[in-house]
Amino acid sequence: MKFLLLSLFLIFILIHPINPQNAPPNHQDVDHIEDIEVDETQVIITTTKHGPVENLKIHIELVDIEANKKVNPVDLSGLWLTITRGRYTIPFLRPDTWYGVRFRSENLINGHTVIHEDERLIKTRPRGAEPNLGVALMGIPPSLGIQNAPYPTAPVWTTFSPNFGQIAPNLGISGPTGPPETHFSGLEHPKMPGNPGNAPKTHVDPPKPQNTAEHNAIDVKMHRSLDGVENFESLYVTVGWKEAEQEKRTNLTTGVVKLRVICDNSETKEEIKLKGDEDSVTIEITMDQKYDIEEMDTAKHQIKAHITPLKCHKICWTTDLVLSSGFGDFTKHLGSECKEISGTTSTTFLRNVKKVSVIENNLSENELVVETEVQESEYGIVTLILQKLGGNETEEPIKKTFDTASSNGRFVVPVEDDAIYAVIYNYVKTKPFHYTSKAHFLVESPAVNSTKPSHPLVDVSVIPTSFDYKHDKPDTVLKPEPPFLLISRSKNYPLSDLLVKIEPFCNETEQKFRLEDRYPQHQIDAVPFLCGLNPKMYFCNKNATTWQKCDSTLCFSTSVLIGLDSFEADVKLIESNIFE
Repeated sequence: MKFLLLSLFLIFILIHPINPQNAPPNHQDVDHIEDIEVDETQVIITTTKHGPVENLKIHIELVDIEANKKVNPVDLSGLWLTITRGRYTIPFLRPDTWYGVRFRSENLINGHTVIHEDERLIKTRPRGAEPNLGVALMGIPPSLGIQNAPYPTAPVWTTFSPNFGQIAPNLGISGPTGPPETHFSGLEHPKMPGNPGNAPKTHVDPPKPQNTAEHNAIDVKMHRSLDGVENFESLYVTVGWKEAEQEKRTNLTTGVVKLRVICDNSETKEEIKLKGDEDSVTIEITMDQKYDIEEMDTAKHQIKAHITPLKCHKICWTTDLVLSSGFGDFTKHLGSECKEISGTTSTTFLRNVKKVSVIENNLSENELVVETEVQESEYGIVTLILQKLGGNETEEPIKKTFDTASSNGRFVVPVEDDAIYAVIYNYVKTKPFHYTSKAHFLVESPAVNSTKPSHPLVDVSVIPTSFDYKHDKPDTVLKPEPPFLLISRSKNYPLSDLLVKIEPFCNETEQKFRLEDRYPQHQIDAVPFLCGLNPKMYFCNKNATTWQKCDSTLCFSTSVLIGLDSFEADVKLIESNIFE
């Protein structure tokens, strides 16, 4: 039984073989434009021949863009196509004129209606135009090509619209990025001598143009300078009409450039439209940069920056010419190009802080004054942020921003009397490239009728406070403890963590200690310092013959720690008379 069923199945396959043509057809199974030959007063459209001719319908219409009218429509079907199919001539056109071409082919294939539509933009030759030099060099007589033509016609490379089955007209969608591969068909003319209908046809490829850019009406340039000002971080793209097209463009003409900025893991697109009444359009493309900073002159604060794109390294674009009419827009593809984004180098001078001080103005009000200098005129921003210490935690800091281009380098902020501020100096140079630097410092605004605040950050005291004990007293008498310095965080700044640095004295190394909630005070042995000043004090070793001579002052500085930032005050002096 199984053998019988298998035999019947094989017989069915032999009688009804599987025909791949039974698959539903698509738009590629109907006639397409292969080439458009353009002359002064006529065009010849060459198409493929797909599918049967019985139900084929061809519709071709041309739109005179400048006159804004349709001319010479072609509607063919049935028997008419048995003779003319694949080659359609549209005569009586105006020389040197833009025409929009709409082509539509419709056919019934395997019971399915298939439609293909295409749009092109062409321009007829001007009268007296030079013949195609490449064709002449190939030895082809001038009489070949279009019948009775004074010279052979060369194909005009135009764009294909994307084919998605039946496409509604007037979409204006550009096609592939390159011109279609086209074969010169002059040797295939049926009336050409020496080429009978049964003779094999010969294809001759015309030489490809060496520089297609000269046929491009639109110029696209990448540059970094705009209006004489160099920008080393951004890239400018300027789209302009070429000089040859200056007098030919009208308000019906639009140049369209579609840019793609290609990055490591992404791609950004931008479209530039150049109207007929515009000479050029410029856009700025900003991107992340990588900076390699080299110090050139430390005294003048001069640096050199090597700037390269961080992630985006290539820009590609396609150029289209779009002409508008009352019957829709028509697009001609002019070309495509890609260029690498190269790096650049720039040298500049940085702004330097000369002096920070608090002074009293003419209105007897205290002001913070930050004086700066730079070796050249510049574009930049300076921001000063002042946080008052010892005040309310919710008190907002003072913030003021200055434009360096309109400043004399002196930045002033009003401050309160008798206060200490932690100051952030933020400097951003914006041209020729961005450079940011930051500085932190403490400033003290003096109290009224004083030169310093009434409440310093640290309190300095000496323990014991008196040194009346003499060496000539009996050894059995109890001597007081040797003196020491006690440095404590002021009770007026309980929320501030302090870092205190004692500069070297008596050949000792620098001392650092932190004053915070756990350790609000610190002791420093004063014996070496005092004995160097006066070796006869009771705590000095009376058997010592010499003592290291020390400075008469102790120097220390205080920094306030806020988060990860340190704000340092000016150096303070502890005079030796504090021990008297």
